[in-house]
Amino acid sequence: MKQKIKAYIIRVDEEGRQYKGYFTEIDNTLEAKQEIVGGLIQVVRLTPDIDIIINDEGKLRGMPLNRIWLSEDGEPLDFLVGNIIAVRHCDDVFTDILSEDCEIIERLLPPIRLNMSVMGKDGKYRTNSMFYFNHDELLDYKECADED
Repeated sequence: MKQKIKAYIIRVDEEGRQYKGYFTEIDNTLEAKQEIVGGLIQVVRLTPDIDIIINDEGKLRGMPLNRIWLSEDGEPLDFLVGNIIAVRHCDDVFTDILSEDCEIIERLLPPIRLNMSVMGKDGKYRTNSMFYFNHDELLDYKECADED
């Protein structure tokens, strides 16, 4: 197993600001992945070759919305919260993500704004909308991190 692997990281901050994904090298350890996602990890098969690693308890802990997960047909499958790590795998071992995987990841995990339906005291539902927006509208995480 390689000590370091190339990963594609998609971050969201505590205020719910979603950032552009970026390539970086991470330690290929459980602890390094847990640090990035902020807790216990869950591995989800995005494609036959690409895995995403997310926080296993992210929704229960109320982590901020990051991306919507779309099927190859563009149908929403789920929403993802917290930071996301995308890597490849070979025989259940994580390996380097490839530069050309970025297009697939961004197509299947577009940024989203989600408004939930809430029933008022009068029994009427209000606000039920989902907005996708362009990756170009997102901030660069590294640039924002440098400002802190």
